[in-house]
Amino acid sequence: MLKNQNGTLKIEYSVMKTKTIATLAMLILALLGEKSETYAGETAPVNMALIPAGSFQMGDTFNEGLLSERPAHTVYISSFYMDKYEVTKELWDQVYQWATNRGYIINSRPSGKEYNHPVHSANWYDAVKWCNARSEMEGRKPAYFKDPTKTIIYRDGDVDLPGSWVNWDEGYRLPTEAEREKAARG
Repeated sequence: MLKNQNGTLKIEYSVMKTKTIATLAMLILALLGEKSETYAGETAPVNMALIPAGSFQMGDTFNEGLLSERPAHTVYISSFYMDKYEVTKELWDQVYQWATNRGYIINSRPSGKEYNHPVHSANWYDAVKWCNARSEMEGRKPAYFKDPTKTIIYRDGDVDLPGSWVNWDEGYRLPTEAEREKAARG
């Protein structure tokens, strides 16, 4: 769960079931692309940070949060790359334009205070279709599919995707709750 500065916004990610994303905060790239910076002996794609593999205490470690965040428990996460910066309105619009010209149906028209500010108010369905479009636009394989054989790319509709319909090691995708929390904890 994530709250905004006012404590009113909630983002929950529970194995592909969240319906609303208020801010497309960070995306994960499982497939390596152009390389620039080096972290722990590995080279990260441009504007992405390597989140190293390891265990961490997930949940409310201060006993201040919701009961659903307790008890804190140990979780192991494999290494992954995550965007260093939030998705801007400019980037959303670029990918959106590319996507809708190629048959994607993305109904959300999220806001951003300025073109270089974070985009917000995209629903979950459109956020994952946007991730697929960004992957394809950059010549990568998409992560989300509409079928268990992973042959029909998720480009339209509002489909509750089981985790088994996600190619976790390909393209851009939203981070899981555990991945987001590990990245946030450093």
